[in-house]
Amino acid sequence: MHEIFGARFAGRREPAWHKLGTVFPEGTTPEQAFDLAGMDYQVVKQPLYALWPPHGANPKAVDTGHVALVSEPTDDDPEPVVFGVASKDFELVQNREVLDIVKPLAEHWPIETIGALKRGAVTFLTFDLGQFEVAKDPCRQYALVSNAHDGTGALYVRQTGVRVVCANTLRMALDSEAAFAFRLKHVGDVKDLAQFYAGLIAQLRVAMTSGQERLKM
Repeated sequence: MHEIFGARFAGRREPAWHKLGTVFPEGTTPEQAFDLAGMDYQVVKQPLYALWPPHGANPKAVDTGHVALVSEPTDDDPEPVVFGVASKDFELVQNREVLDIVKPLAEHWPIETIGALKRGAVTFLTFDLGQFEVAKDPCRQYALVSNAHDGTGALYVRQTGVRVVCANTLRMALDSEAAFAFRLKHVGDVKDLAQFYAGLIAQLRVAMTSGQERLKM
């Protein structure tokens, strides 16, 4: 199954196999693709309490030290959705904040795909890094940033040979070998770290491409 949330998918030039979402032309910015895919929904943290004693006449609310990760209602999903449970120090990365993370990549390469899975609990965004040859075989590479709002998944910044368009291709991309792959926990300065690693991938890819071009001369 594709597990796309509604029709929250947009791709460059060609539709995905599931035929959902929007196809956008060359020159589309990440911000424009974000809006086309309907990615601007929010996730909030709500404190969790336990009633103690559970069977007493006057139970009191006891702070559990955990929060529920809840998606706010959307036009096509009008009820709040609990994505999962996490500790209080879980650092949310909102979908729109991912646009800041990918700025180093957007300076060099076009956005390829963007989408949301599992009612919005997981998101992905890819950039087309171009094609090069391995043993004379053409190989296209992408930069992937994938985020999870469910308290169990990480924020991934990596290079992959898979064009991510659905849940299955995302799993393939995350399981594949990669020259550059970073898995970040949702704590502390996770957003700054993710942007740093996106910038690192951009720098290394630019350097590799320049080296390959010099070898052709």
